[in-house]
Amino acid sequence: MDFANRCRHFRRLLSLTVLFAPLSFAQGADLPANAASQTDPATKPLILYSVLSEYPNVVSYAFTRKTGIPVDIIEMRGSGAAMARLQYEQHSGSGDIWFGGSLGSHIQAGAEGYLVPYVSPETTKLEPLLGGPFMGGTVNGLYGGILGIVVSKPFLQERGAPIPKTWKDLADPVYRDMIGIKSPLVSGTAFTTLISMIALMGEDAAFDYFKALHQNVEYYGKGQTYRVSTGQIGIVITFYHEVVNSIEGGDVAFIVPPEGVGYEIGGLSIIKHDGQDLQKAQAFIDFALSWEGQSLIKSAGSDRIPTYGKLYSEQSQQIKLQDVKLLPLDFEWAGINRQRLLDRWTQEVASQEKKR
Repeated sequence: MDFANRCRHFRRLLSLTVLFAPLSFAQGADLPANAASQTDPATKPLILYSVLSEYPNVVSYAFTRKTGIPVDIIEMRGSGAAMARLQYEQHSGSGDIWFGGSLGSHIQAGAEGYLVPYVSPETTKLEPLLGGPFMGGTVNGLYGGILGIVVSKPFLQERGAPIPKTWKDLADPVYRDMIGIKSPLVSGTAFTTLISMIALMGEDAAFDYFKALHQNVEYYGKGQTYRVSTGQIGIVITFYHEVVNSIEGGDVAFIVPPEGVGYEIGGLSIIKHDGQDLQKAQAFIDFALSWEGQSLIKSAGSDRIPTYGKLYSEQSQQIKLQDVKLLPLDFEWAGINRQRLLDRWTQEVASQEKKR
């Protein structure tokens, strides 16, 4: 069994129903039986709250093999869900590490006191644009991604709609019920889209834009990449690494608008809670940001952009972050203002009735 496949058997805590439902164990055969002890400090596992799949498995498996420290993973249903969990737990939960998801949510958590500051010595080796640290050292940059417009060419051709070239094109009524995006209330991708349009247009103009875009949205929710890749919807706003494998056939295209694109930084943070082992948590942060840990992004089958400097400069994707025009995103401002922006989006955009 190869490394990536062994990682799929790495033991995980899975949230089987809703956010705060009971959690159940799935123990992999590669770990010793006493690794699951929750009471012995020597074998008590680190708990990851993870917004991603597969990638944290690979990193956690390698970290355990290197250090002997077991890791359990609780899957979150998006950055918004992870933030909501920290607010609900109020430092009384079990999570040690928040792995992945929108930097804006991490920064909000840091600003509200849910994270522990830690500046890893690996930080000096990271790409400055992505690596951080951010929000007083409470958030690290784990990976990056390019935001753009993804289109199903057959879907648009069948309906006589042109391929959009700019962000403003998406508000054209010609695309009525042809667009799928996620909700910024739960999705880091959608929140990155929101702050990208604010950076491009200004806040008030951006909300006017989203009101117009709302009329063209057929579906808010997950599974957008699959839907556009299979021709079930015409246009999706997402990250390049989500669709890079789908564009090879020619029916799906990734559009980089000339006015500039937003980009994501996936966060990595230590969660503040009672009785935690900071030394173990810091060791995990060091490993995840190191050359060894960052090299595992590819092993996990991910096309996310590493933040480790040498790996960042060696990106193999056709569209590279350093080759596109980036919008001037202020992630710390976005994180501090995240709740206000989400409240405004709910009141001004989500509450609108669709015109027919």
